[in-house]
Amino acid sequence: MRRISISALVAGVCLLMLAGGGAPLRSSSQTGLTEQEAIEWFADIVPNGSDLEYEDIPWHSTVLEGLVEAQKQDKPLLLWQMRGHPLGFT
Repeated sequence: MRRISISALVAGVCLLMLAGGGAPLRSSSQTGLTEQEAIEWFADIVPNGSDLEYEDIPWHSTVLEGLVEAQKQDKPLLLWQMRGHPLGFT
């Protein structure tokens, strides 16, 4: 669901850029961004299959769950630790 929301937001912004959305803030000569460049930027911004491969990993929400699973499979444990909200809202 989050992936669809992000893609929809990016698509909306790019469509507004391409459509002009009324009076432009700057002329196209000032921005230097052509329609083809905007399309290429949009293709680079939208996540593709290789960008989303981390979603296929069966992540565990606690260290203990991950440790038990790693010991069962005789594999190393990756501990991903961060401070604050995952989306940067602190």
